Amino acid sequence: MKPIPLRIILLCAALGVIAAVAVNSILVSSGGGEIVMSPVVIVVCLCMGGGALWLGFQVARWRNIETRAKAKNMNPVAAARVLAYAQGSILTGASLTGWMLGLLIYQLSLVSARGVTGVLWVTGANLVGAAALLAMGIWAQYLCRIPPDDPEGNSSSGGSNSGKLAADGYSRVSDQQ
Repeated sequence: MKPIPLRIILLCAALGVIAAVAVNSILVSSGGGEIVMSPVVIVVCLCMGGGALWLGFQVARWRNIETRAKAKNMNPVAAARVLAYAQGSILTGASLTGWMLGLLIYQLSLVSARGVTGVLWVTGANLVGAAALLAMGIWAQYLCRIPPDDPEGNSSSGGSNSGKLAADGYSRVSDQQ
C-alpha cells in the first residue's frame, strides 16, 4: 500500500468545503435551518485519531526488532489493517476539515448581521477536531512506514525499502539477517 498523496487529501478537503457551502446555502434559501454540528464531533474525531495513532505506534514497535516483544498481537495482516485505518482517518479528517471550514465560512459571512454566536465557536472547535483527526491519521500512516535500508549496504533484500509500508510484509534490515 502506498501513502495517500497530498493532492487527494486536498481534493477531499476542497470537496468538503464546496459541499458544506452548497448544502447550507440551499437549505437556508429554501426556508430551512442552518447546518449546526454537535460538539460531540470533536470527541469522536479525537478518539478516532487517538486510536489510529496508538495502533500506529504498535506497528512501529513491531517493526523494530528491539521492541517487537512489546507488540505481541501485531503481524503483517494487522499492520495492513492499521494502515487502512490510518488512511481512512486521513480521508475522513480531510473531508470533515473541509466540511467544517465550509460551515465556518458560511458562519463568518453572517457575523456582520448577527454577531458572534455560540454556533460559530462550536464550528471552529469542530474544525480543530477534524484537523487533529487528519494530522493523527497522517502521523499513524508515517509510523507504518519501513525505514530505508542500511546505508552501508548490508541489506540482504537487494533494494531500498524507503517507499514501502509495514503492511507490505517488509521488516527492518536487521530482522532479515
